[in-house]
Amino acid sequence: MSTIYFACASIQFNLLAAATRLFIRNPHWVLIPFLTTVTALVYDNLVIGLGHMIGPGRTLMLLNYPRYITHATASSFFGLVGLYLAQQAGVTWAKQRTMIVTFWGVTLLALGRGIYVDMIKLDMVPNFDMGTLRYSNAATRGLPLPEMATILMVMVSGLGIAIHNRWPWLFVGSLTMFVMAGLARKIGIMANIGEMALVAGIVVTGYHFLNTPPLVQADPLG
Repeated sequence: MSTIYFACASIQFNLLAAATRLFIRNPHWVLIPFLTTVTALVYDNLVIGLGHMIGPGRTLMLLNYPRYITHATASSFFGLVGLYLAQQAGVTWAKQRTMIVTFWGVTLLALGRGIYVDMIKLDMVPNFDMGTLRYSNAATRGLPLPEMATILMVMVSGLGIAIHNRWPWLFVGSLTMFVMAGLARKIGIMANIGEMALVAGIVVTGYHFLNTPPLVQADPLG
């Protein structure tokens, strides 16, 4: 199973390289938390893959802390990344003030809960899963509502792009993430596979729409 996590890390690293080139060409601030999260996903897969070699204890616990810090902060902005791509794709509703405020509101709620659960209340316990070892957050209970809301925002943006531009890949990537996140409650690796699909959907959509002159001259996210 560690080999699969190492493979996921390698794929995410290549997606990170592609996303970095995209950011250099289109240096909008919303891509910074996206790049931060993809970097963290590379790290996440490596730490899980190496966990059983390191063994339980303080060293592995310390290596797991960055996973939760990034999860609590940068990943909350994925919904705004999706909205920005929809705006640049020319989706009309994505430029409306009401939608921008709504997306920002959900993002800030997800950010606040993420900081509370994954940083303030963080309680790490060893988790042995299918031959791997990591530290999980015992404070996490119930459905991951902030994560679900963030993915749903990307799905809505992806659906808008699919309808307006006949470009389905952001929607497909976010839908795959949503489905895999549900399966991950029983099979942890599914979440990592879903994350690759989500990141790939964002990257390919970014290359398709951000390599052309911007459709919105002012900062569309306010």
